[in-house]
Amino acid sequence: MGYILGISVTRPQKTLVLTKNGEVVRCLQDEVSPLESDDPLPAHLIHRLLDSTGVAASAIKKVHICSPWRSPENSTVDQDQWLRPLKDWGRKIHQDWVFGSEIREEIEELLGEGAEVTLVDEDLSRTLYAQPRCFFKEGVVLNLHSQWSNKATSLWQLRPKQLIPLKVLEKEKSIEGFVSQVAEFCGFAQEKNLSRFLTLAPMGEPSQLEVFKDELWQKVSQEHLFESLKKLFGIPRSLEAPVTLREIDMASTAQALIQLHAENLARFMDSTIGAVQPLLITSETSFGSFLKGEFAKLRPRRECQWLQVEEGYAEAMGCATSVDSSINLANLQNPY
Repeated sequence: MGYILGISVTRPQKTLVLTKNGEVVRCLQDEVSPLESDDPLPAHLIHRLLDSTGVAASAIKKVHICSPWRSPENSTVDQDQWLRPLKDWGRKIHQDWVFGSEIREEIEELLGEGAEVTLVDEDLSRTLYAQPRCFFKEGVVLNLHSQWSNKATSLWQLRPKQLIPLKVLEKEKSIEGFVSQVAEFCGFAQEKNLSRFLTLAPMGEPSQLEVFKDELWQKVSQEHLFESLKKLFGIPRSLEAPVTLREIDMASTAQALIQLHAENLARFMDSTIGAVQPLLITSETSFGSFLKGEFAKLRPRRECQWLQVEEGYAEAMGCATSVDSSINLANLQNPY
């Protein structure tokens, strides 16, 4: 099979994974924001990867680039034309987005014309990462995302040597993204502090559940959520200020909303895939664990697995280790 280079460029932290015959040779991650560079994937990252492994550029025959969207390879639509409106929309939400098609030519220049470059859908990349980590060979993969509005909850059918995109369950807001902003308002600004925020939940009362669910969650956009929280609850808590009953009750409310969301999604999934098929849930946060618990309540005998993934790394690794030739990446259609 030879060398395969998997690249994830959809976050400020670029991830490169080099494999040979399915075995990982080197993984390289680096923070490079396109806002600070005209080059979405600076060549020095690839040079660092090659220099550290002693692998010649000409030895890499396949490059799989994880990309949020891609046109079908057999489409007659010009790829740049197809991507342009999506790029414009995406950059209004996340200025650090980079699309795989923008670095295709650069990769080909660096590695030579002999390198076969393929753009791989982001959720497909994650599903490829999850596939060999499943406890079962046939079942369903559910990919959850922590970002607010640029992700969808996607469902994939897993069969031996085959992946089938089934459907998108939602393409709106992520519960984790919502709770993260609430946590920031309550003085838990960094992502790693989200779990600390939720540890307050057992000490409070979910007194604002209706407001969170019916007003903030349903009607307020990501851009206006922080201002809406200020109007409803007053001045945000600073990092240095002591935690008050307000923050404790908001944590309890956020926890209740997560639980409600997990229950609803579990019921919907149960009716969608039936009671028999095994289920693998992938997520960056512990929401996948909540959902697994809800499935256990609904169907105690269903085989269910939760896989916590590191965003960026999982997609790059999935791209690089997808060595099964019976899974044709180019022919898999994007489920979005």
